[in-house]
Amino acid sequence: MRRDMDLVRQILLDVAESQVPLTASALAIDSVPPELIMFHLRLMHHADLIEVEFANSIGGATASVQRLTWAGSDFLEAVASDDVWSKTKKLIAKTTGSAPFEVFRAVAVQVCKELILGK
Repeated sequence: MRRDMDLVRQILLDVAESQVPLTASALAIDSVPPELIMFHLRLMHHADLIEVEFANSIGGATASVQRLTWAGSDFLEAVASDDVWSKTKKLIAKTTGSAPFEVFRAVAVQVCKELILGK
């Protein structure tokens, strides 16, 4: 499985909008397999973007996303705007095609700065 930054962003948006912890099944996103959502929850937890409680049960692994972390909130602030997200993805796609998370974050922050400062 590969990381999908659009899915990362969508999960962050969903968690930020919720007033209660969200289970992996509550994060069901159009045609995204549950295993892929669980994979991303683990990645995002390890990247310190979200706080998650994982459990194993007879039916398989479950997860409950408790909240965004400071880092997750900062990243979401940078990419919440559809305009910023679109420009960030286009910049990365036309230069390197893909990039590490820190590059996504840095580019999104730069795009925000340019929009704010009118450059």
